[in-house]
Amino acid sequence: MNFPCIKCGLCCKKVGILDKSLDRGDGACKHLSEDNLCTIYNDRPRICRIDEMKPNSISTKKWHEINLEVCKKLGAKI
Repeated sequence: MNFPCIKCGLCCKKVGILDKSLDRGDGACKHLSEDNLCTIYNDRPRICRIDEMKPNSISTKKWHEINLEVCKKLGAKI
């Protein structure tokens, strides 16, 4: 089961908070295209791979729920 990403780009527009090396200068990822897609998707950093960042101590379902809540919070701030 993969994370149900809707490709809104919200997390990519705020990635500079977590990783300055990806920041294009405005907080957004330098690899984010105008249509909210990743231009290096197959080679994206680990921080961008939600399922690979899951701690072993929680279930995949719970991990997805946590990340979907973050998505909602990001959406509320834009």
